[in-house]
Amino acid sequence: MQPRYHTPQSPYLSSSTRDPHKANSTLVPSADQHPSFLVDELLHDLMRLKLSDKDTHVHENDQRHHEVAAQISAADLRVASLGRAQDVVADQLRQAQAKWNAQHNDHDHRIAQLAHTLSAGQTLLEEKHVLETQIVTSQFHKVFQRLQDTLDKQTMGDQALERCVANVHSEVTTLQALHDLHATEMKEHVRALRGQCIQNTTALRLLADEVLKLKQRAKTQDFGRQQQHDHLPPRHHPERDSDKALMAELDHALRHTSYTT
Repeated sequence: MQPRYHTPQSPYLSSSTRDPHKANSTLVPSADQHPSFLVDELLHDLMRLKLSDKDTHVHENDQRHHEVAAQISAADLRVASLGRAQDVVADQLRQAQAKWNAQHNDHDHRIAQLAHTLSAGQTLLEEKHVLETQIVTSQFHKVFQRLQDTLDKQTMGDQALERCVANVHSEVTTLQALHDLHATEMKEHVRALRGQCIQNTTALRLLADEVLKLKQRAKTQDFGRQQQHDHLPPRHHPERDSDKALMAELDHALRHTSYTT
């Protein structure tokens, strides 16, 4: 952008205006110059300096304007980029919203299906529970009836067993009384038999003593006879054999009676 103000070139301005040292040298009047001319030249120089300062300020303002415009342009670019990014994000949000709505509708549909299935399953479970309850109740009644019948039979059996036990107890009591009576009678018979055995033993002992005496007497007689008849052969005497048998029986009876006593 070009400056909006142009400094008019004065015939009195030279190239020394670009050099401060030369400008200062022109401002100092020489001795041969006219004072009015010097005043005019000073005025022109002052005007030129003011215009130069004004152009400098204008140039600085233009530079600032350019910088601000560049910043505004960069900001516009950033805003446009942010707008495009916002549009992309908004599009993504709309897509996500549409996807979420679809998923939400799908979830609602699935929830409705699951609720229907759950309701149907609950109904089936209730019906099954009712049927199972009826079956279990029927079985329980049957088992209870069987148990009641068993208890009745057991009660009858217990009563019959009690009667049998009472009868057996009565019979046992009767048998015990008979046993005691027979035991008493047996004891009396045993006492009588023991007394009889003692008497028999005494009689047998007396008889044995008599027999021994007779045998001793017989031996003595036989010994005398043998001395008289030594020249004769010995003869067999059957009475002696009978005497030996009698003695053996007596010995056996005596031993038996001694053991029993």
